[in-house]
Amino acid sequence: MHQNAGVYEKVGFTAEGVRRQVQLREGTWRDELVMSILSQKWNALSERTG
Repeated sequence: MHQNAGVYEKVGFTAEGVRRQVQLREGTWRDELVMSILSQKWNALSERTG
C-alpha cells in the first residue's frame, strides 16, 4: 500500500487502482495510487471540518 493511502481511506476515500511506473523521480520509476471519493461523502466531510 502507498504511504498515505491509510489516511485517505480513514476519511472516506477508496483506492480505485494503481498506475504503474508513471513518475520518474530521482532516476526511479514510481507507481501512482488512484483514489476517489463520492460527492456525498466529500460534502459530509466538508461540513464536519467547516
